[in-house]
Amino acid sequence: MIKLGTQNFSDCNCIGEGRFWKLYEGEVVHAYACTPVVVKRWDGKYHQGHIQFLTEFETLLKYKHENIIGLVGYCNQMNEKIIVYEHACNGSLAKHLDNPSLTWMKRLKICIDAATGLKFLHEGGVEQEYLMRHRDIRSGSILLDADWNAKISNLEFSVERGKLVDDNACTSLGYTDPKYENEGFLTQHSDIYSLGVILFEMLCGRLACAEGCENHSQSLGPSVVRYYNEEGKLDKMIFEGIKEQIMPQSLTTFQTVAIQCLEVDLDERPNINELIIQLKKALEFQVSFHTSISAGFLLQVHL
Repeated sequence: MIKLGTQNFSDCNCIGEGRFWKLYEGEVVHAYACTPVVVKRWDGKYHQGHIQFLTEFETLLKYKHENIIGLVGYCNQMNEKIIVYEHACNGSLAKHLDNPSLTWMKRLKICIDAATGLKFLHEGGVEQEYLMRHRDIRSGSILLDADWNAKISNLEFSVERGKLVDDNACTSLGYTDPKYENEGFLTQHSDIYSLGVILFEMLCGRLACAEGCENHSQSLGPSVVRYYNEEGKLDKMIFEGIKEQIMPQSLTTFQTVAIQCLEVDLDERPNINELIIQLKKALEFQVSFHTSISAGFLLQVHL
């Protein structure tokens, strides 16, 4: 069924690849319908690929949430290690950062969705038993469905609290917590740092560090953000496609918590619940702003 749905893992269906896997678009036929899916196929020759497969599969089994990509099926036979996911038709967030049709309101909702999915991992899911750290939070691992709901994916690097970590397993350029990268010190606050980078990507309309980028001044790392903040020039970083939409109180609330996420001192970073509260406040300010404008417009019409 999986082979048929991906045209025998045709290159035409391949939409991405990692070190040990390839990603395919396809469809699963059941009853009288076809369901679009995404298929990740690991290379059976590599032990590390097998470990990643098991990690992601077990995590998806334990953590079922509307803001975490859904597990549709799997194959674990001999050298075939395959996971079938729900299809998020709008692809990764990374592809939409510079899309002006992705309004500030939508961006805030996506940030809240991503943080909510991460909260579910951090708090151990429904049973609150296995507290997780994702370790690969980036805009490329946040997927968007047809209604622009965000879903966390790429769980092959996730790890339960208390388990040993391979420090070299995952370092995404521009997103990795310096504390983890330099000292191998991994906590849930490491995910908060990565999410903070994404918040600035959403605000600035570009990736934290473009592929092949060697100029640190072009990144969205803490030193750059701190410089613009101290100079009172954070507004110069805002994506032109959304700048005129943002209500000042919404912007201030958002920027403040985003900067806190990038603090070097772990204790200065918000936990996931504090982050969600501030993101929701930023959204409330924005919604109130739009509501008041709409009400004023209606009043003007009646007059």
